[in-house]
Amino acid sequence: MASSFPLKEYFALHLYLSCLLIGSLLFLPRSSRWFANDSIVKIRASSLDRPEHPFLAPLTNDPLRTMSWYILGELVIMMWWGQHLLVWVTDKASTRPLDRHLRVSRLAQVPLMNQRLLEAFASTLIGAMTLGVLLTILGAPLKQAAPTILLGLHLSLLLVWPVVHCLGVPSIHNQGLVDRYRMTKLVCSLDAASPLDRALMYPMVGTACGAWIGASLLLLDWDRPWQSFPLPPTVGSLLGFLIGGFASWSRSALDSLLADLSREVVEPHSVQGKVAPKKKHQ
Repeated sequence: MASSFPLKEYFALHLYLSCLLIGSLLFLPRSSRWFANDSIVKIRASSLDRPEHPFLAPLTNDPLRTMSWYILGELVIMMWWGQHLLVWVTDKASTRPLDRHLRVSRLAQVPLMNQRLLEAFASTLIGAMTLGVLLTILGAPLKQAAPTILLGLHLSLLLVWPVVHCLGVPSIHNQGLVDRYRMTKLVCSLDAASPLDRALMYPMVGTACGAWIGASLLLLDWDRPWQSFPLPPTVGSLLGFLIGGFASWSRSALDSLLADLSREVVEPHSVQGKVAPKKKHQ
């Protein structure tokens, strides 16, 4: 699978994914003015020396509304991203025009895609509830249950959805032994043996680290509007997810380059080894 993983396509689509996720966070919450009488947004100036920038006012004025709009866009985007991961894991990616056989094979995959969507939805909801409880244990404010639930859903979309949409939920029977081993190796051991595994594992690690760094900003006494819960961990986890994706591409591209260089070094020696006996025979 390492040799068939489309690194060029992955880089282009991950760059597009980054633009979509960042754009949905920055611009979707501004859509409220089209559905409600919200044309005037108050700019909260926490201090006279560093007033809030007008661009951030619609995002920080109501964090609950911001998270609601963003998660709607994030859900659609992650569905699109998960479909690409599923195509790559089933080795059906192709750069040539679709022929009849490829159309038939993709039509045969429709039940699999529907099953993976259902599994991803269910797993993401379970993950959101689990993460919501974990966030509360780690210190999320009890009086802000709705933002905590939305933060857990956001983290679950980044942590759970891509893995389940790509690999599915392993069966508890014997035929799912290999899938359970791969899932355990990827999620628990953080052992990525292929470019696809790195494309799943690195963003997970980046999401967790980014959320932790973002949460640490809540402890600072800067009294800035953008420090409103749960905006810092949301932005931090999103940036960590995107950085992890580019890090996985960099690692896979470097491994591919080193493999090509090693083959170029070995092939001349093998050719000389075949020619040398002929010269000795003459």
